[in-house]
Amino acid sequence: MSTINKNAVIDGTIENAFDNLTYGQKQKFNYLSSIYEDKGALLMLVKLIDGRGRNSWTKINAKIAFINDADRETQRYLDALYDNFVVGQLYTSAQIISIVADVRRDLGLEPYITRLKRYCEKDFFALFIVHEVAEKVTTNGNSTVDKFVGYTPMFKLKPED
Repeated sequence: MSTINKNAVIDGTIENAFDNLTYGQKQKFNYLSSIYEDKGALLMLVKLIDGRGRNSWTKINAKIAFINDADRETQRYLDALYDNFVVGQLYTSAQIISIVADVRRDLGLEPYITRLKRYCEKDFFALFIVHEVAEKVTTNGNSTVDKFVGYTPMFKLKPED
């Protein structure tokens, strides 16, 4: 009876997945490998990075730097936000505002007074790779349009402690 080293199987799987990355994705993987110890999670992160927009390399890199360079009080706030959002779950803008407001209140932070949606979503977007979710809706003219539903956090940008 042979024994299989589980880590060797995982390492082999990661190595195969790494080989399937594009040249640019491999560079990003190597760049971030000193920050993320979980190479499986890092592979997922690299695959979620878009060419442009909210999940572009430039934006993701800035978010990671913000999270890693945050002072102690900001880290406490970010950790509390992480505790209140679940990766893979859909959140409407109203839910994001409510959760961010609750966390800020619980921590004794100043509330956002103006532009609530903008500031609360900004805090939410700083934590995750986020995908917009839309559903197809038929209009009176029988044409189909995309109607915004909410956001789904796809990846937690803060490396696990």
